[in-house]
Amino acid sequence: MNESMRSVTIARKIDRPSAKQFINEMFDDFLEFHGDRLFGDDGAIVGGIARLNEMPVTVIGIQKGHTLEENVNCNFGQPNPEGYRKALRLMKQAEKFHRPVITLINTAGAFPGVGAEERGQGEAIARNLMEMSRLKTPVISIFIGEGGSGGALALAVGDQVWMLEHAVYSILSPEGFSSILWKDPTRVAEAAEKMKMTAGDLLKNHVADRMFAEPEDGLEFHLPEVAKELKQALTEVLPELLETEMEELLFTFGADKRQIFMKLKVPAVLPCFFSAIKMAVPLSIIGAAIGEWLGAQSGLGYFSRRMMTQLDGAGVFAPILLLSVAAMAAVWVVTLLEKRIIHWRNE
Repeated sequence: MNESMRSVTIARKIDRPSAKQFINEMFDDFLEFHGDRLFGDDGAIVGGIARLNEMPVTVIGIQKGHTLEENVNCNFGQPNPEGYRKALRLMKQAEKFHRPVITLINTAGAFPGVGAEERGQGEAIARNLMEMSRLKTPVISIFIGEGGSGGALALAVGDQVWMLEHAVYSILSPEGFSSILWKDPTRVAEAAEKMKMTAGDLLKNHVADRMFAEPEDGLEFHLPEVAKELKQALTEVLPELLETEMEELLFTFGADKRQIFMKLKVPAVLPCFFSAIKMAVPLSIIGAAIGEWLGAQSGLGYFSRRMMTQLDGAGVFAPILLLSVAAMAAVWVVTLLEKRIIHWRNE
């Protein structure tokens, strides 16, 4: 068995971690959505909203089971058209709220049944390809197992494509390749080698953008470690993609560097600027009062210390009250300025 066929075999292992397992390890507060609002729900597609650290994201995965019952419930990881339409519904929702989309892919391909074809399997896949290609929010597609044909591609039109070391991605299976091209199903390993379907080959040929190593003794025994590495990578990459997406959009509409700076970068930092000012104003007043208390010959801090030496409680606390009122008034003024300048928050 060559290395390509070895990766195919590992990607198909029944105990390979599923999309749900990756979601549970990588994200917090996952809330699953169901149905395509047209026909019904598809157990092969798992999707919803979650948090990546504190960042809201949309997560969509193709689910495979570990037992016969689980595989029947998720159709052996072969989505129906309602599954792809559910995924598209979630992606359009993510675009509306500018949430990044993360897809987890593990499928031998879309379900080829008569009912699926009657309900528009080809159209559902084609529509996903079209809509994902122009989605105005970042998409990262991660291959965690098999990636077969259009069934995988329908969730893999992303800004970046990542693959686990033993994941595979191809237009059809090695068995199909050898049977169609050579009319010889025994040449499966040779077909896998020639198809260049492994993560290493696809990274080399610039189909994949990044590859993550898998432990030698099996991914199923080290899922938390691999999921942690994926989570860290997403945390680093997504903020950059979010900013780049908006810059590219403005550039597409003809904006120059000055306009991008004034219309994107300045408004992006204004909330942080005003938050810092609202924290700094009270602290600066406290700092000034403490300085007067310790070494000045005038000021409210000096007056409060002098009253303390005369055992005058009212005199001690009167300056503190005045300073508190001054700090609150200053913060109120900054808040008014913030509301006037960052007016889009109220729109």
